[in-house]
Amino acid sequence: MEPGTLVVSYWKCEWDGIATLVQRYDSLSNPINQELVNEGMLNAAGMATHDWADEWNVIYWWVATDKAAFFEARAEANRRFNERNPDPPSDPPFLEICEEHKDGIYNYGPHTTPPEM
Repeated sequence: MEPGTLVVSYWKCEWDGIATLVQRYDSLSNPINQELVNEGMLNAAGMATHDWADEWNVIYWWVATDKAAFFEARAEANRRFNERNPDPPSDPPFLEICEEHKDGIYNYGPHTTPPEM
């Protein structure tokens, strides 16, 4: 993967709500992110949950060629999400499951690459 931008949104979430978040991400957001990857707007996107870390137990992440590409892709993802989900699931509401967050935007440094196939 060429150097680019990694954006991470860290969340403190209730442990008993994580399965709901995973299901919602997989059914609502992941298909849109996959479209954006297929269209070349994002390089990758995903969600991860706590295995061994601290109280920031859920993260959403995106990889783009640069910050401008990320912001363009996020705007398009939000547009598609709102268009397709005018009444998204809200039981329980996201902000009842996850009450605190922080974001980070990183530039890639030296890193490994997949082996040639």
